[in-house]
Amino acid sequence: MEQHLIYPFCCTEHSTFFSTLLENYIRLRATQDGISIINDDFKIYKELTNTNLKLVIESEKQNIKRWKDNLILDLEKKLLSISSLIFIYYVFYIFEIKIDKELEKELQFLKDQSLNLHNSIGTKETESAFKLIFQLIEDINQLKNLYIS
Repeated sequence: MEQHLIYPFCCTEHSTFFSTLLENYIRLRATQDGISIINDDFKIYKELTNTNLKLVIESEKQNIKRWKDNLILDLEKKLLSISSLIFIYYVFYIFEIKIDKELEKELQFLKDQSLNLHNSIGTKETESAFKLIFQLIEDINQLKNLYIS
């Protein structure tokens, strides 16, 4: 069985469910656009919109601030947490779940954190996390442009 990483959820069942969706997205994203991946499994990804995004962000924000950028393992945890939260935000955006201004500010905090860390020491894990973060930010921007058009 594939070993899943721990993601910001209260129980193992939710964490495993989320990690499976994120890993599926990462695996397919190289050959498909983000919207297509989520539309193909619409009902499954829709479950993520039941997440209390404010609660999850608040919980993880404390960890993100606590982890030290100069320690490789902390940096990897921080980037994994940031990418997870941005992914949930992206799913909310696809399903047109209303995101309030406070959550928009939190997303900006996450983006800033990842951009500030981009020149940090690189490992395979950090490079993968940065790639995912930047891909998700690009996907969100494309989606915003699509909605504006």
